[in-house]
This record gives sequence, C-alpha cells and structure tokens, in this order.
Amino acid sequence: MLIKLKICLLGLLLTAAMVSSCFAATVDHIKVVGNTTVSSDYVLSIVKTKPGEEANQQVVSDDIKAIFNLGYFSNVDAHFVTGDDGLTLEFQVTENPVVKDIQFEGNTLYKEKTLKSLLFTKPGMTFNSAFFRNDLQRLRDRFQKDGYSMTRIKNVEMHDGVVVVQLGEVRVGEVVIQGNKRTKSAVIRRYFPMKTGDMLNATTLRRSVGKLRSLGYLSDVSVGFEPTDDPNVVDLILTVTEKKSAALTLSIGYGSSSGLSGGASFRESNFGGWGRVLDVGFDKGDYSNYWINFSDPYMDKKNFSWKVSGYYSEDDELTYRDEQLDMFKFDEKRYGASVGIGRKFGRKGELSWFFTADWHKNEVTTGPYAADNRALAAKYGVSAAEIEKFYTDNDSLNTKIFSTTLELTRDNTDPYLPYAKGDRETIGVQQAWDVLGGDKSYTKYWAEACFYYPMPWLQDFVKLGMTEDRPAVLALRIRGADSSSDSLPFSERYSIGGARTVRGYESSYMRGVRMALANVEFRVPIDENFSIVGFYDIGRVWRGGTRAPFLPSTVDSDEWLKSPGVGIRFKSPFGLIRVDVARGDRPNGKKETEYHFGFGEMF
Repeated sequence: MLIKLKICLLGLLLTAAMVSSCFAATVDHIKVVGNTTVSSDYVLSIVKTKPGEEANQQVVSDDIKAIFNLGYFSNVDAHFVTGDDGLTLEFQVTENPVVKDIQFEGNTLYKEKTLKSLLFTKPGMTFNSAFFRNDLQRLRDRFQKDGYSMTRIKNVEMHDGVVVVQLGEVRVGEVVIQGNKRTKSAVIRRYFPMKTGDMLNATTLRRSVGKLRSLGYLSDVSVGFEPTDDPNVVDLILTVTEKKSAALTLSIGYGSSSGLSGGASFRESNFGGWGRVLDVGFDKGDYSNYWINFSDPYMDKKNFSWKVSGYYSEDDELTYRDEQLDMFKFDEKRYGASVGIGRKFGRKGELSWFFTADWHKNEVTTGPYAADNRALAAKYGVSAAEIEKFYTDNDSLNTKIFSTTLELTRDNTDPYLPYAKGDRETIGVQQAWDVLGGDKSYTKYWAEACFYYPMPWLQDFVKLGMTEDRPAVLALRIRGADSSSDSLPFSERYSIGGARTVRGYESSYMRGVRMALANVEFRVPIDENFSIVGFYDIGRVWRGGTRAPFLPSTVDSDEWLKSPGVGIRFKSPFGLIRVDVARGDRPNGKKETEYHFGFGEMF
C-alpha cells in the first residue's frame, strides 16, 4: 500500500510539472474528452479559458470546478496536449450513469409515487448531482410542510443506475407528563392525540399543545424531546403548568326594547381534576334565569359524556305575537330538570349520539297587564278575554312536559385546529310523553348543518392579524325544524330572535311549530386574542293551527326576520367572549337595535 501511494504521488508531481510548464504558452484548442451524452458545446460554454489566450493555472482550476459543478460528471481532469496544430487543453470527464430507477427505503409516510413526483430527476436521464441536491431539498420542504420536519435523509446511494434514497422517519416513544398536581394525567392524555408508535408530526404537536392550553385549566404547556437508543424514536416530555380553573364571571346586555340586563355565574371547569364542569349562575333583567349544571363534556368511543341540570326562569312583560302583531302581554315562569348521556361511535369516532330526559313545568299569567291587554284587544275589535281564550285553547299556555330527546351528530371538524374547519351535521327527535307528570304527547324533529371554510389566501391581500394558524373563516349554519302537531304547547314551540338565532330581535320574538333559520358569519382575526365578525341572520317560524279570526285579513309585515350586524370576539381568562350588535325591522318600517353579550361562538 505504501509503494502504491509513493507511485501515485510521483505521478501527480510529474503531471503537475508537465502542466505547469504549459501555463506560459498560448492555448490553441480546447476540447472535452470522455463525454457521450452531454454536449461538448454545453460544457465549453461555462469554461473561461479561451483559444488564443495564455493558459492560466488558476483559471483552468476554476474551469475544472465549474465543469464538475454542472453535476453530470463523477470526475473531471485537465491535460495539455501538444501537436502539429499547437497546444490543446483537454478536459477529461467521466459521466454519471443513466438513471434506471429511483427507490426509497425507510418510507412509510408517503406513497413512493408521491415522492417521485417531487423529483426533477427521472429514469432515463443522466444522473446530475446538482439537480439531485435540489430534489432532496424539495423532499425536505415537503416533509417540513406536512409537519414531519424531523424526518431526515440518511443517505443516497447509486448501484448500476438505481438511485436509493434512505429516509429516517421519527416516531413517538414514551409520552411523559409532568407538572400536573391536580389534573389527572389521563385527562391530559385524552386531549393529546400523539401516542407511542405514532409518527412525530410537528403540526399535530403544535395544535395539540394549543388545544390543551384552551381547556381553561392549564396556563402553559411545553414539549421537550428526549432521544432514545433508537435514532428513529424520541420520547416526548409534556410539561404543564396548571392555573385556577374556577371563575366568577359577570355579564351585561342592553336592547333598545328589552332594556338593561346582567348576571353572574360561577364555573369550575376542572372539577376533581377530571375536566368535569360545574356551572351555577343567574341572569336578571326583564327576565330572571337561574341554573345549575354538572357535566363531563368529553366523549369518545369508550368514554361517555353526561350532564345533569336544574333550571328556573321568569320572563316578565313578554308579548305574544301572531304574524308579528302584538296580541297580549304576559309573564312566563318555567322550571325543570334534565339528565343526559352520550358517546361517540363510527370508524373514526366522527359520529356521536346524545340522549336527554327532561321534565319541566310552564306557567303563563296575564293578570298584571289587564289594562295593556284591553288596549291591544281594542285594535282588533274584540275583548282581551277572547284573545287570551283563543290562544290558551289553541297553544296550551300552561303545561307540564316530560320528554326524551335523541340527537345524532356527524362531526367532521378538526378538534385540534385552533380555528374552525370542516362541517358538522346534527339530526334530532324529541318525544313528549303523557306519563310521569306530563300532560302532552307530541313529536318534534330537526336538522342542522354547520360549515366552516378557512380562507388562508386572504392574508396575501389583507394582513391584519391573519396567520397560518389564525386565518379568516367563513362560517355558515342552516337549521330546519318541524313537529307532529299544529297545536304544539306554547312553551315548546320553536322560537326566533335572540343571541343564538336572529340577533336583531329580542329573545323568542316569534314562536311557531315549524322553523327555518340561516346564519352566515365572516370571522377575521386582528391578533391572537381579538377578532371582528360581520354576520347576517335570517329566519322565520310558522305558527300552525287555526288562524285567529280577529287578525286583519292582510298584514303589512314580512314573516321572515332579517338581521345584519357586526361583532367582536376576544379571549379572556374566562373563555371566548362574544359581543354582537344587530338591527332588525319591526312592523310598519321601524328598526330596532339589539346588543348581545355571551361566551363562545354562536355556532
């Protein structure tokens, strides 16, 4: 080995001596030797040494590098050859082989066809190392874009024209949770989708962390990576910082017709460390609401979600409307209790059912408004007693109801995205029974579909606060409902108006036995915690049953309630706060403005 090394060194020294002796001479000719598929003209087009110029050692050295950097050759050398026609500079090249096939080893994430489509290099082409370096970068960019940033290209080999790309995909080892003192680790794990053996995806990881932070009882979540003996496996160290999960919140609202309202509630969102929710509160204004709810909102294919509720409400100085005409004023009292349970099912758990049993009593009184009702009745040429009797007989104003409800939902949204995307459909049926204290029997059924369309491309035109994880979203809800009876009890009728239906009208502005509703919202983020919303609501109800004989033969009002408006959303320690302002037309062309304050998106 030592003798061969000495011979090679001696050969290099002799070659260098011969070449250096030519650098004072003028180059007469330049040619490329050894190429078969790559054009000599193409190679010589990048050579700086020109015929008729004096040979320069540094320039020739740069030419050798430039030819090699073309990527088509595995070896490039230069020689001077003297002859009768003068001094010739020959570039001796060894071409790379023609690519017969490209194969990937260690790949489970993508179809081989998908990876090959990212490459410029194709079978039948002369292998070009420069082009293939760019090909490898395109692979890395795709891995990065899809969240597999830790997937690496371990090695590239070529055997008999077959290019083999060896990939190193990284999987999740153990998931270690630390820092939680009150919250059960099982609760954190159920909101963290990455399990042992899963492919490590940075996008899923980032969004899962965001989901955990949004639960309301973790102030910070960070992820560390711990290498293992296997270079393709890393352990995840999930470090959480807990915060107070109990909150006392205040709310306030104002409507030009309904006046000032407000309330308070206490909410414990991590009862017992199991993520269960205890909610107790009241609202006061021209109405009074009191409630207590205890629930476990989480459900999957193994775990049941459940809810137990009790409620009491009093609404004062309500107006009964028929075809948007004021008929009489009344007070309404309602109290009851319910219990519900549900679970997910389906191949991916995108389907779920929820069953609820509810008992409540509804009481309507008109005594405090005798004078007002006489004045209203006079408009129709009848007595207040006749109006009240007609609607009491037809609409069952005082009732006790026992009902069971079953809802089936298909949820195609991504729970780990920080914004809404996808669609969700729900169908439901409610059966009232004349047993267990109930005095009515009827059936109600409804269907609802919600669609959410992120618009990330808008940030190319309008910056504001939009980012990849915070795009503008176009949201749409469509709801239709019907019932088995035109004599549905008044308290059980579908209602239109208020913070969750048509926002330009007061709560339960109209009631009927059938309903149609559509809402569209354009949600635009301004920064991480604040966004603005433009919306349009439209809906109507059908009263059903016998038309009151004392109603005018023609009514100058549109049965469809329409309401444009704007709103703001901002994140607080108590959750997402919603503030909406909307206008709605009243009979005879009057317009009124309603203000609504609440928590969470409307849909």
